[in-house]
Amino acid sequence: MRTAPLNYLLTLGLAGVLWIVFSYVLGSYLADNVSLLQATIAEFVGTYRLWITVAAAVGVLLTYVWYFVGAKPEAAKDMGRGSRLWTTLLLTAFAAAVVVTIVLALVFGDEEFSFVQYALFFLATSGVTWVLYWVSSLVWTPRAWENVMPPRK
Repeated sequence: MRTAPLNYLLTLGLAGVLWIVFSYVLGSYLADNVSLLQATIAEFVGTYRLWITVAAAVGVLLTYVWYFVGAKPEAAKDMGRGSRLWTTLLLTAFAAAVVVTIVLALVFGDEEFSFVQYALFFLATSGVTWVLYWVSSLVWTPRAWENVMPPRK
């Protein structure tokens, strides 16, 4: 499970499950519970799902970078480099979640969302970016770098 292409496919499957949960299930919940002043429900749901898809693509891409670099034969020679790369990719995924949340807030700037609804935006973007990256890299990381992540250090 830690070798290509299986880890790539399992990550894509996990991303798909998370995307369904955060895009469709949470998106439908939000569509039923937001009060929109300018946008229609269809516009809100479409835009929300678009940005959750962008966030998910970033999460998958960052995880694939980790797999690709970690699968190289020379990867096992420098564990410090692996640890730095893992941390950098995790922070990049977290930053992507924050950026997509801000973009959603700006796109719907004329709407009146509660704090809880903004928190749900961040939860959704976090789920498909840094949580996806963390879980996937923890479970399906290449063997050369399986001990460089903080839970295993």
